[in-house]
Amino acid sequence: MFGFNSALDHDLARLGPNVILPDGLYTRTRKSRSGTTTLITAREEEQPLRRLVGLEHFNDHVAHRNGSAVRRFLQDEVETARARISDQALRHFVDFLLPTFLERDCSRVSMSDWDSDFDFPFASDDPSGVIDGLAREVPRMRLPVPSVVMSDRLIVLRSLDSPPMGLRVHHKGCHLGPTGEEPALADFLVRWQIEAQAWLDRTRDGLVQISEVPESKTSRLAREEVRRLGHYQRGDLFFLPGSPPAIGHVLPPHFNWTLRRDSIGDLAIVAALTFPARLGPPRVVVKDSQGRWVALHLTHGLCLGGVPPGGPSCPSGLTLMAYLRWAAIRAAGNGAFHANDLPNQSS
Repeated sequence: MFGFNSALDHDLARLGPNVILPDGLYTRTRKSRSGTTTLITAREEEQPLRRLVGLEHFNDHVAHRNGSAVRRFLQDEVETARARISDQALRHFVDFLLPTFLERDCSRVSMSDWDSDFDFPFASDDPSGVIDGLAREVPRMRLPVPSVVMSDRLIVLRSLDSPPMGLRVHHKGCHLGPTGEEPALADFLVRWQIEAQAWLDRTRDGLVQISEVPESKTSRLAREEVRRLGHYQRGDLFFLPGSPPAIGHVLPPHFNWTLRRDSIGDLAIVAALTFPARLGPPRVVVKDSQGRWVALHLTHGLCLGGVPPGGPSCPSGLTLMAYLRWAAIRAAGNGAFHANDLPNQSS
């Protein structure tokens, strides 16, 4: 089950007990002012309350606290579903990742190389905001109003004509006392989690369904190219079959001190294409005499000497490709795959 955050956490509990009223969530305050909403305990202790947030804003806060995790979950599910179509990671690369990446960046390959009638449901990592919008639709918590939120239970209140004895709340000239209903807070949160999980499952299934698009002509041709050449390449980006498959990016032309020779289109950095995408360790490949990409053994290993600016917190296939582009340019700029491969600068 997905771990939804209720916002009724330890930070809020530390401020409690909290009172839920029609105009908002109230919590304790040290300042006592005339007309302040007051909670009176069973021991007749008066605790002045202040309005912390309106109920709508509280629900927006709950949605915001869960939004990033929900968005990441839905993106992973959609990307995994795309890759499962016909069990071909190649199709995912050809029909979604590569043309979407080219829409965002320059390349020697024209978009005319792809079918003009092919539809990408969420190109450019959801540019239409479909997933972003859905991530803000986390079901609201239907807290009983009015009520007191204790550490382990909810005390449901009702309006009374005269001040009751025991625990009570005074608010805007009204007297509120217990109805006798005291549902366990844990039970309430479990019911909300179940409702939120059902919503998330429906949302995921709907996204996956509209992500299932027909195979393109380009994808079929790419499969033939992989069988013939051992890889599928367009511009500086290419796909390598395997378990797992990999995406690669060719290094720009440069003199490479590791190999002590010029490199023009025959070196590349690759990384595994997993579903959902994860930024795994990159490795270096070289083109052999048959034009196939093969692993290159590096005596000192690969060290790029830095990290990409603003590294992605939510990896995807597109951010993996962007990372490989950064790594390829970085390696070519360094002129070597490790500092120990460079000539002695002091000599």
